[in-house]
Amino acid sequence: MPLEAKSVALVVTAKVHNPSILNPDFLLRNGIVSEEWGTATDIVSIPSFSTLKYPARGIQLTCQEERLQFEKQLSADRNFADLTDCASRYVKVLPHVPYRALGINCDFKSAKPNVASWTKEHFFSPKLLRENADISNARMFFRFDIDDHSRLTIEFRTLVDEQALRVLTNCQYDGLDNLPKLTEALSRAQHSMQISEGRALRLMGESA
Repeated sequence: MPLEAKSVALVVTAKVHNPSILNPDFLLRNGIVSEEWGTATDIVSIPSFSTLKYPARGIQLTCQEERLQFEKQLSADRNFADLTDCASRYVKVLPHVPYRALGINCDFKSAKPNVASWTKEHFFSPKLLRENADISNARMFFRFDIDDHSRLTIEFRTLVDEQALRVLTNCQYDGLDNLPKLTEALSRAQHSMQISEGRALRLMGESA
């Protein structure tokens, strides 16, 4: 059974970004967003940090000196093509920036009645449970090396109050030191989310 997809964030790292240019005028003037996106809100802009939101799209952009993030709250259809298109247009406007890597971070959730018991039975050995029977909460990390320049990290967190399991995934692509490499990786973001979810479900002993 598929996980409930809550949000996705595309994180572009670079040797140096310019946070001061992230504002609604810059985005509209350069065709990074359109007027159909509505009015930007929650705008903060200082030399070292800028952020703004487009509530109509459920999208937030944040820029720091080494980190540029595009985040979207997902609906049931999970489509975030508008987010990847926005990120691609942004980096193409600034081809001179020394880009480094792309992280595709997904936030999933899975309802689990008696989640603490399920987590212990699924992830912990009988010996560990015998010696630590009072475990009430846990976080588990798994890392997979995809190739020399990319890796997948999956974190499971028990949400006891919500009787659910939170699943955080990160597909990290390093060595994106030119614009074609970066935009090509961005074009695979939706597929990367599917890969992340599939591997998380396998770790959970479930199927998509």
